[in-house]
Amino acid sequence: MKIEARWLSQKGTRTDDNRDHAGIAGRHGEFFAIVADGATNGSNNGGYARAIVEAVVDRFAGTDDAWGHELMQAKLREIHQALRTSFPTGSASIILFHVTDKGSSTVLYSGDCLLGRQDGQVHWQFKPHTLANALADLPLDAIARSTTRHLLTQSFRSREFMAPEVLAEQTASGTLLLATDGFWAELTESEHEPSLAAASQLLQREMIAACYNYCFPPRSRPKSCWKMVDRPIFTCGLRRPRNNPGAISHGRRDNLWARRCRVFQTSSLAPSDLR
Repeated sequence: MKIEARWLSQKGTRTDDNRDHAGIAGRHGEFFAIVADGATNGSNNGGYARAIVEAVVDRFAGTDDAWGHELMQAKLREIHQALRTSFPTGSASIILFHVTDKGSSTVLYSGDCLLGRQDGQVHWQFKPHTLANALADLPLDAIARSTTRHLLTQSFRSREFMAPEVLAEQTASGTLLLATDGFWAELTESEHEPSLAAASQLLQREMIAACYNYCFPPRSRPKSCWKMVDRPIFTCGLRRPRNNPGAISHGRRDNLWARRCRVFQTSSLAPSDLR
């Protein structure tokens, strides 16, 4: 099994900071990815999303246990409890994706991050947890236009643990998207494919030495990724978790993360483990 993962992110329209964070990890015969989008309300929800990503990636890379949905739920409950003191009012949407070398995949989601399949157009695999579609099964474009879509009926929030929903599939192949609402709700359906195509071209031109690209999740009007220096725009950052050299976690750029990016080596991902 060969995995190519791409990450692209940009600040949303309702906050002054970029609250999207993502992480990936690989170990023998398995690949794992997570996207977290900090809620608009609350000044530190971007930090909360980042802390969730770091904790989940570290736990995946730090154990040899088989990651079925029950263990993933248990780990999320542990992380929720551990972060409550530091983020007493934290709230974020999350989506976790796990796939084995046999092609079986498991997706856990809570909030308004979605999974899509791309084959000329994007086919979304489930609906978000919003007030807009809480009482009626609305199509996604109607949810996107609703003024109540920003009110979530479920998310990864500090005040209570709500077990994410589970989507289990026997096979995972083709191009999959893990996207925040900045992509599926703020772009029209006709803008999805051109946006993804443009993002792919930019990433191919500007990525640094790495045999994998990162693009979870796409956001509207992407500008650049992997250009780490002297660019007053968004980038993604890399962090090699302590004691877990096989794991990499990703988030918005700051100077610390940019410096860590520069020492990234392809061997950190153990590409042979992802084939």
